[in-house]
Amino acid sequence: MSRSRYLFNGIWMICFLLLSTQIAYAQLNLADGTPSGQWYNPNRDGEGFYVEVIGEGDNLQIAVAMYSYDANGNQLWLVGNAAIADGDQGAKVPVVLIDGPVWGTQYDPADRQTTQFGDIIVRFPSCDRAYFMVQSNVQGLESGNYSLARLTEIVGMDCTDPPPAAGETVTPGQWTGEGVCFFVNTEPSGGFPPGTRIQTNDLCNGFSIEAEVPGVEVDIKGETGPACQAKAECPSTQGINFPGSNSYGQMTCGEIEIIFTSATESVVTVNEFVDEEGTLCVGQGVAKPAQ
Repeated sequence: MSRSRYLFNGIWMICFLLLSTQIAYAQLNLADGTPSGQWYNPNRDGEGFYVEVIGEGDNLQIAVAMYSYDANGNQLWLVGNAAIADGDQGAKVPVVLIDGPVWGTQYDPADRQTTQFGDIIVRFPSCDRAYFMVQSNVQGLESGNYSLARLTEIVGMDCTDPPPAAGETVTPGQWTGEGVCFFVNTEPSGGFPPGTRIQTNDLCNGFSIEAEVPGVEVDIKGETGPACQAKAECPSTQGINFPGSNSYGQMTCGEIEIIFTSATESVVTVNEFVDEEGTLCVGQGVAKPAQ
């Protein structure tokens, strides 16, 4: 192959990755206020986040509060806010841990104590999905990444996707692509018919989905960086939503999202945090039923 052919292929791949990132990562603009509301992980019920975009003009901020529990099972609140600008697709929010006052008539604001906890980095790939990175500087409270679903939205603050195409099932069996493997149920599963669930299986090393796909780094300002490999696995069986958000069908598990464009075609997107500044490696691959 000639040197010019290699150069052309390299340029084409970079363009493909950038275009794929724009398609797969049409993130919410924080300044629009659409991330405002409550967010949680259905598998961690009783824990969640409040998000609100406040201010106006050039004085916009995003406020974040997390409610959870400490290592001893006591209620825990983290709160903080950070300045944002129009076009920002994420933010790094310094948060404090608050305790001290007691309930009722004995409440005394002077008893309130705050501890610098660390940061919460927020990213919103779509109207109903979010990825948060909680960075803890407090001993005994570990850091972690959170894949979240929207629980509530603000009245009058609409965030809607275009009308989706209809779908009912996808082709059962193993689906593969470069760096992608998942298995769609071939028999009824949990009361669901074939072609409606992605199951754990030996063909994908025991995972329901295994993916390592090429991508590019995207920071919280939406700026793209160098090429990267986004890797993630889904360890559990997951149902496919018919129809999906602006798609034939859709499934999300942690950092992985599968968009079915038809019963025989899918696009697999992986959003993997790569640093403590909230930069994501956003990778994308195509998968079809294995022959």
